[in-house]
Amino acid sequence: MPWKQALRTLADRLAALAETDHEFRDALGEVAREVMRIPPGSGSSPTHWTSERRPPEPTHITYGSRGDWVPVTEEELAMIEQRSYLKCEGARWAVERQERLMEQADYENEIAPLDRELIERARSVPECYLWMNHKYMPHPGNIEFYDDIGGCFSCMGEAVNLVLRTMPEKDLERDAFEGALNLLAEAQSSVRAAVARALGEFDDTDQFKVFRWLRAVAQRDQIFIQRYMRADDRADPTQWQDLQDRLAEYVNQLEEMAQSRLEVGDDEGSEEEGAARRRVLARARYVAKQLNEGKGNTDEHWRKLVKTFDELVTEHEVPLNNVTIRNLLLPIIDGIPALEETPASFVDILRELDRFLAARERDTNDEPPSEPFTPEVADLAQRLDGRTVAIVGGDRRAHAETALIRAFGLDDAVWIETFEAQALDTLEPLLRRADVSLVLGASYWMVHSVEDLQGLCVRHGKPFVRLGASYHPNQVAHEVLAQAAELLPAKRK
Repeated sequence: MPWKQALRTLADRLAALAETDHEFRDALGEVAREVMRIPPGSGSSPTHWTSERRPPEPTHITYGSRGDWVPVTEEELAMIEQRSYLKCEGARWAVERQERLMEQADYENEIAPLDRELIERARSVPECYLWMNHKYMPHPGNIEFYDDIGGCFSCMGEAVNLVLRTMPEKDLERDAFEGALNLLAEAQSSVRAAVARALGEFDDTDQFKVFRWLRAVAQRDQIFIQRYMRADDRADPTQWQDLQDRLAEYVNQLEEMAQSRLEVGDDEGSEEEGAARRRVLARARYVAKQLNEGKGNTDEHWRKLVKTFDELVTEHEVPLNNVTIRNLLLPIIDGIPALEETPASFVDILRELDRFLAARERDTNDEPPSEPFTPEVADLAQRLDGRTVAIVGGDRRAHAETALIRAFGLDDAVWIETFEAQALDTLEPLLRRADVSLVLGASYWMVHSVEDLQGLCVRHGKPFVRLGASYHPNQVAHEVLAQAAELLPAKRK
């Protein structure tokens, strides 16, 4: 074998071994650095270098014992994103290349040019080693495993991108940052599992760096990454398409958040004003999350959320129909209680939300979602079965009306949409009806005072119940039984 070919073979073998054996790579790098310190023309004479003449240490990541790990920087993370996409292409090209060879494709015209193109692109990215395309790399027993490897690398690149996007605002948008971290943990774990399934316990350098970075950030910022950070808890590499869909959905959520920030007015006023608005929004998101997860004192959380929304509207001039406010309220609106003291700004927010929900229900024929009912719903159903209930205030919500009729076994529900300057006595014909057994007042959206409507109901002998902002049967049953149980005796069996 000619000496140049032998040297090339040796170099290829060393490169492949260095990729899989971290200690060997360290040793090889140390030897290379010592060689670089030998000045030209020194021959075999030993040379003692001073610190002034020593070349700077390399900035790339080196491996050794965990105590010697060099921290992975954000700049390195951006390079990992690029390398991940290239490794995805490399893995998929390995499959296609094998298929072309089996089909006896023209090597010089159909395979070699693509080999060279991929290699040149990899060379343009620092430390990008496409081990899956190396001629001395052992191929898996099933070449199709490389399809999953490619998909997992693609997910890791996309997840790194998400983390880099959320990192600048991680103190204000902590939930978004934590969500991106958890997706990245799953993505890097899927890479590790995919490579191990194909080649055994083989560590990809970039996957290992991502793992190290995640662990360091979680420890530094006191963030709990829920899964996929242990060797015995690996992501399923065959489910990378599902992960890719969730990554795309997360991107959409980030874009909606960015759009809502513009609607809040982050592009208006000074930088300090924009930062102040974001801080108030961060408080609102935190409290809304606590409510959505059922943590802490519900009534206290609602008081804080109402106060925060009032601050956004009155002090920071955020529109009442702001998308961010709406999206924070939608998942928790069914749990809102009938608050005694409510700022006018929050009442206006709820009216805008009610209009939005009513319009959405008019535009869709979907049935309202069925959810487990509380025992209070069954109790109230015994009292209202076959009767008629009147609902006063707000925009008529067809889905909510249907849900109430079904949950309580009503004969009918009559929804009266009130309007400005409407005289109270226009409601009297409804209250005179013998079949109306209960009046529900949507207090946040009524144009009449609750006291006036309640007095009118008393004169006509109709129980009156003040509702909050929710028409969910669970919440309605709770309010009715709390306020008027003694006026609605259960039917005898």
